[in-house]
Amino acid sequence: MMFNSLGFLAFFLISYCLIALFNRKKQLRRSSNLLLLLINLVYYAFFDYRCLLILSGLIIWTYYCGLKVSSNKRYLTAGIVLNVAVLFVFKYYGFFAESLIRLFGLREGSLMRIILPIGISFYVFKAIAYLADVYHGRCETETDFVALAVYISFFPEIVAGPISRADQMLKQIKADRNISLEDLSTGIQMFVIGLFKKTVIADNISVFVNEVYRAPNIYSSLTILLCVVAYSVEIYMDFSGYSDMAIGCARMIGFRSEKNFNLPYVSRNVTEFWKRWHMSLSSWLMRYIYIPLGGNRKGRSRQYLNLLLTMALGGLWHGANWTFVVWGIVNGLALIVHKVYASGNNRKEGGIFSILLTFAFVSLVWVLFRANTLTNAMEIYSGLISFRGGIDYYSSWAVFGIAVTFVCTAIAYVRNDKNAYYPLVDLNTVTGLFLFFLLIGLIVGLAYTGANPFIYAAF
Repeated sequence: MMFNSLGFLAFFLISYCLIALFNRKKQLRRSSNLLLLLINLVYYAFFDYRCLLILSGLIIWTYYCGLKVSSNKRYLTAGIVLNVAVLFVFKYYGFFAESLIRLFGLREGSLMRIILPIGISFYVFKAIAYLADVYHGRCETETDFVALAVYISFFPEIVAGPISRADQMLKQIKADRNISLEDLSTGIQMFVIGLFKKTVIADNISVFVNEVYRAPNIYSSLTILLCVVAYSVEIYMDFSGYSDMAIGCARMIGFRSEKNFNLPYVSRNVTEFWKRWHMSLSSWLMRYIYIPLGGNRKGRSRQYLNLLLTMALGGLWHGANWTFVVWGIVNGLALIVHKVYASGNNRKEGGIFSILLTFAFVSLVWVLFRANTLTNAMEIYSGLISFRGGIDYYSSWAVFGIAVTFVCTAIAYVRNDKNAYYPLVDLNTVTGLFLFFLLIGLIVGLAYTGANPFIYAAF
C-alpha cells in the first residue's frame, strides 16, 4: 500500500480522523500513542503480515537492550548484533550465498529463498541509532514501550525514511500533540507536491529509462546521454517525492519529520552533494559508522580509509548487488579526491561550472545505481563514449522532467530559496485553492498509471 495508491489515501483518511478524535478528547489522549502504534502495525501488515513478527521482535529486543545499555556496553553490542544479523539474513543472505555459489561452482539448488521485509533497512537503522544514542548519552532511555515502538514503526517513515533521530522523535511522540488546521494545510500540500513529483515526473520518465537500460546496445549515444541525465531527474523526483509525501503525512498528524533533501543538484562538489542528498542517511552514516571508525581523528590516511569503508557500506545498504557496492566505492573515492584537492587548495570552488561538473559526475555514477548488473552499466558507459548511431529515442517526458528540474533548481539557486520545491499557498484564498486544485488536476490528467513502486522502497 504505497503512498501513491488509492488504498493508502483511504487508509490515511480513516487514520487521520481517528488520531484527530483521540487528540481532541482529553480522556482519549493518553491512548493516542497506542492508537498510533496500532495504525503503524496495520499499515505494515498490508505489505506482508508475516513480517510483523520480525518488526515486533526487533522492537521488543531493542526496548529490552535499551533499558540496560546505559550501564552495560554488552547490551549495546547485543542489541546491534541482533539487528544487524536480522538485516543480514533477510537482505543479504541471498546475495552472499549466490556470490559464493558462483565463486566455488556449487549447485544453485542449495540456495534457500528468503523474503525481504519491506523497509527493514530503515527500521533496523532506527533501532541501532537509538541504542547507540542512549549509550553515548545523546538520548534518554525510553521506558515507555509504546513510545519506542511508535518511533521505530512510524508508518510515514517505515518504508523509505527519512531516518528520524530518536531524541527528536521521541519528544514529539510523548508530547501533547496538537492536530491543527495549519498542519493539515501544510501537510496536504507537501503530500500533493510529492505526489506530482512521483507520479507525473518520475514515473513517466521511468518508462523511457527502463527501455534504454533493457537494451542499451541498440540506442544511439545521444539517446543514452539523455537517458543518463533523465535517470538523475527520475531518482531525485522519485525519492524526494516520497520524502515530501512522508513528511507531509507526518505533518498532518502533528509530527515534524526531518528534511531529507536540500536541492542536491546545486552542489559544487561531491562532499556538498552528500550533505544535501538523503540527508538523514548521510547523517546516520557519519554518526554511526564514520565517526566510530575514527573519522578524521587518526590522520589523513585513516580518514580516507574510513570514508571509503563508510561509502562502501552505504552502497551495500542500498541493495544486495555488486552494482551498489561499486557505486559506494566510487563515491568514496570521489570524496577522498575532493578532500585531497581541498586540503591543498584554499580557493573556493567556482559557481556554475562546479555545479555542472558535480552534476555530470553524479549522473555518471547513478548508472551503477540503476543498472541491473555491472555488465549492464558497462554497456551504458560504452554507449556514451562510442558516439555511435542507433535508434534515436528522445522521450518528451524526459525532456519535460529535465526542464522542470532545471527551472526549479535555477530559481532556488538565484533566489537562495531552500524551499523552492515547497511552493505552499494559502488555502483560505481563492487563488490558493485554484492553484492547489490545478496541481491535483495535473496529477489526475498526467500521472503514470502503471505499477511503479518507489525506488527506495526496495531498500
